Amino acid sequence: MAPLNMKIPSFAPFVAILALASLSLGQNATKNLAITPAPHPGTEKAHERFNEVSKLGEAPLVFLGDSITAGWNGKGKEAWDKYWAPLNAANFGIGGDRTEHILWRLQHGNYDGLKPKLTVLMIGTNNTGHQG
Repeated sequence: MAPLNMKIPSFAPFVAILALASLSLGQNATKNLAITPAPHPGTEKAHERFNEVSKLGEAPLVFLGDSITAGWNGKGKEAWDKYWAPLNAANFGIGGDRTEHILWRLQHGNYDGLKPKLTVLMIGTNNTGHQG
């Protein structure tokens, strides 16, 4: 019989932690949707329009992003017309776009032919909430 005052080796807690940690290795990690390019349903017309602008290759300044970028065509139109239109800037903003949508657009023609001096990129805001 083992004596009642038997001591547990000092490495035992580390072994227990390692065993518990290994249990989680068998579970599927949550897939990061933001890094997997995906089309944004309902935005096909805007996508094609941007592809046509890209083919011209005449935009030295490109704004690429979500509804914040698209807002230059709405409430920001006066400022756009004053500051950015004279520079022949292109606005490639689509409301609701998430990072994965913009990655998909870039892989499907939205930048083909363009060689801008500057791109203003506004993405990620729509990835901070729910995915739906």
